[in-house]
Amino acid sequence: MKIKFDGNYKSDLPTQYNPFLGAVGLLLGTSNKTIPAHLPLNLPEIGELSGYNKVASQWAVHYNLTYTR
Repeated sequence: MKIKFDGNYKSDLPTQYNPFLGAVGLLLGTSNKTIPAHLPLNLPEIGELSGYNKVASQWAVHYNLTYTR
């Protein structure tokens, strides 16, 4: 499943920190200015069936079936 988010991004962090922040994978500072942003998400398609049954006063069964495409 492909989802695309378009919008605006704003951060109070100064832009002077961007070389360090970007190198470690963190969001970039914008010095409190708003900039256009784009975020694509590629998520797997998942189908899941799960259940829970209490079979005795101290026993229960939890089960799940998951399909990922």
